[in-house]
Amino acid sequence: MFSIVVLAIKIVKRIEKYDLSCEQYICFNSSYLLESFFCYYFRIRGVPTLSLQHGMYFSYNNTVPLDVINYENVCSDELLCWGEYSKQQIASLVPSDVNLTVAGYPYSSYTECKLNKDFYLVVLPRKIYLEQSIALVEMLLSLKIKLIVRPHPSIKSEIESEFSDKGILFGGENSLKEDLKEFSYLGVIGFNTTALFEALLYDQVVYCFDEANSEFENPGFGVFDGIGLKKSSSSLEKEFFYSRFNHDVLCEIKNKGSI
Repeated sequence: MFSIVVLAIKIVKRIEKYDLSCEQYICFNSSYLLESFFCYYFRIRGVPTLSLQHGMYFSYNNTVPLDVINYENVCSDELLCWGEYSKQQIASLVPSDVNLTVAGYPYSSYTECKLNKDFYLVVLPRKIYLEQSIALVEMLLSLKIKLIVRPHPSIKSEIESEFSDKGILFGGENSLKEDLKEFSYLGVIGFNTTALFEALLYDQVVYCFDEANSEFENPGFGVFDGIGLKKSSSSLEKEFFYSRFNHDVLCEIKNKGSI
């Protein structure tokens, strides 16, 4: 910690050697290294500072990752949020002297002339949710629907090894943005990944798997919780169950994508 403080002091002193002036300072991410120091430099000189939202922001319900530093350590006067959902989720978590402004999503999406894809796209989150990801794919396979599975890079090898002989197609050759832009899927299924929010931008139908480790409150997706995890004395056994809560969404998924 001491070395970090010393480095910070050195960087600030170097910045202060330059006579920088502007009407406003807008940075990509005010929580990140040099940009945080520039925010400090301009703030103490009375220059308004603004920061763009860096990724999807929401309050984590369970496993809190390092990512929260992006909004818990905002160094600018103002954070430009993508939408009301992000603003509401982090309103109580940002520093008290930071103003939240809904500025909109900075990237445009082109959604016309798509090719229909007779598959569900399954987007899986990072490695800490590997067990739940495997359980989700197994449940979807039991519905006898056609799947394209796009795992997070951290679990790519495990997922491909687990399901290589199950008739599943694996995505990832193109960027997610390219695939969402080009194809209209029967639906995009996933959990604990900002890919679901990105899919909405491209007019995809989104289904959220709501399981024990769901990290964000449902922002309006179709939701199902068709699999639970049951502890046994020896291991964590998968227990399949279908409830009235799942019925409508699961029936919709199955009827649209039955082989």
